[in-house]
Amino acid sequence: MLFYIIVFSLLQISYSIGTLKHIQIFTRHGNRMPVRYLSFPNDPPLNMSTVPYSLGELTNEGINNIYMLGQRLNIRYGSMLLNDFIVSKHLSAVSGIDNRTSESTEALLAGMFIPGPSQIWNSFLPWKPIALTTTPILDEVGLGITTRCPHMMQTFDIKKIMNDLNGEFRDNITFISDLIGMKIDNATQLADIIENIATRYNLSFLPLSKASQTQEMRDEIANIHNRLQSGFIGKIIESSGGWHHGLIMTNIRNFIGNRTDHKMMLYGGHDTNIMTIANIYKIKDLAQNLAPYCSFLAIELHNINGIDQIQILFNNGSDPADTRLYNLSSTCGSPCTVEKFQNLYQEYSSSKWTSDCHGLNEAAESSMIFLTFSTILNFVFLACIMILSITCLNYRNLYLKNVLSDSTPLLLMR
Repeated sequence: MLFYIIVFSLLQISYSIGTLKHIQIFTRHGNRMPVRYLSFPNDPPLNMSTVPYSLGELTNEGINNIYMLGQRLNIRYGSMLLNDFIVSKHLSAVSGIDNRTSESTEALLAGMFIPGPSQIWNSFLPWKPIALTTTPILDEVGLGITTRCPHMMQTFDIKKIMNDLNGEFRDNITFISDLIGMKIDNATQLADIIENIATRYNLSFLPLSKASQTQEMRDEIANIHNRLQSGFIGKIIESSGGWHHGLIMTNIRNFIGNRTDHKMMLYGGHDTNIMTIANIYKIKDLAQNLAPYCSFLAIELHNINGIDQIQILFNNGSDPADTRLYNLSSTCGSPCTVEKFQNLYQEYSSSKWTSDCHGLNEAAESSMIFLTFSTILNFVFLACIMILSITCLNYRNLYLKNVLSDSTPLLLMR
C-alpha cells in the first residue's frame, strides 16, 4: 500500500493537478461472484457449504479492494478535496442498480472520505454516510441490453446483431461447449459462461476443470471475453456511446455555466462503461480490453493558461501503479478544448435511452393515461353542455307557445 501511495503522490506532483476544476470518475466494481452458474459438468464436484456468497455479489476481497481504490483517489485528488470541498455540495455519487455497483460505490466513498474529528459519530467506526443515487442505464450498456432492454430488442435490430455474433463466434461456442461439458446455444450464453470462467479464476472455492486452468486457456478465455464485449459494444455504440458522451458533456456544461456546484462526479459501473467511453474517444487499448476490477477512468476538466481543456486518466485496478494519461491529441487536438471535445461524438439523452430501452417510461405512460382520461372527461362535458343547451332551447320554444296561447291579447292574434 505504501508503494502505491508514493507512486500516486509522485504522479500528483508531476501532473498539473492544481489546474483541475471538475472531474468525472467512472469506476468498475470490486471482485465478485459469477452472475450465472456456480459450476459446469466437467468441473470438480462443488461443496455448496464452502460457497460464502450469492451469485453476482461482491466478495470480501472485492469490498476491500474498492475501499483501497477510494483511498488512492483521495491521494490523487487530495488537493481538490482540501480546497473548500464540501461533500454534500460538491460531490455527486451515482451507481447502477446492481448490488455490486451500488455496494462498491459505497465502499469506495468510505475509503475516499474519512470523517474528520468533528464528524465522528461512533468511535469504533471511522465512516460517515454519503448520499448515493442510482440509474439503471449504467447497467444496461453492453450485453446487458439483451436482458434489460425489451423494447430495444424489438426496434434496434439487436436480434440481428446477436445472430451476427452467433456466426462470428460459432467455433468458440463449439470449443467452450466441449470444454465445460454443456451445450451452448448462442453468443449471449457464451458471454455468460466466459464471464463465469474468468471470474472463477480468482475464486478457489469454485474450482474449475484442469483443462480450464492452463495459461493457454486463460489467455484464450480473456481473448474471447474481450472480443465478445468489444464486438457488441461496437455495434451499438451510436446509442450507448452517445449516452455516455451526452452525460459527460451535460455535466461539463452545467459546471462551466455555474448551473451546478458538483466539482466531482463519481459513477459506479462496469467494465463495459469504461470500454464504451474508450471506444467513442478512440482510446484503443481500453476499447479492446476490458478493465480489471476496481479500475477507474477519469474525465478531467482543467483550466490551463485560461483555456478549459480535457484530459483523461486511467488507473488499472489489478496493478495500481499502471496509470495512463491520455491527452486525446490524435482525435481532439492539443490542447483538447471543451469545444473540440464536445464534437467528438453525438449526444444521446437519458430520456431517449430510457424510451428506446423500455418503450414509454413510467412518466410518459402516466401522462398518456391522464391525457386520455382528460380527453374522455372533456368529451362527456361537451356532450352534456350540448344536451343541456338543446333541452333548454326546446323548453324555451314550448314556453313561448304557451305564452302566446294563454296570455296574448285577442286583437294581436287576428
